[in-house]
Amino acid sequence: FEPGEMGRIPLDAVILMLKQILHEEIKPVLLDCIEPPRLDTIDRSFQSLHRQNFINEPDDLADITTLGSFVASLGIDLSLGSLIGLGIQFGVAAEAIEMAAIMSFPK
Repeated sequence: FEPGEMGRIPLDAVILMLKQILHEEIKPVLLDCIEPPRLDTIDRSFQSLHRQNFINEPDDLADITTLGSFVASLGIDLSLGSLIGLGIQFGVAAEAIEMAAIMSFPK
């Protein structure tokens, strides 16, 4: 069997997508999965999303930020999406997109 979607992509990305889609608490949804992630892993993901300014608080009650919504809608690696979003904010969108494209290639 292939691993499920939650096993193939980082938990941070799963939480951000769920936040954008559901607009409600995510922990109960995650804990109701067939193979739920550990609570400490969920908490670390919330802290990581907050440090990257994708959510406004480091917990399940947080709201998704404008940057978080933008990055979630791109459907790419969160750090590359953040690079593009910040590049747009600073007026260097083309350069940021080019850098993200280069960084997305395997070494």
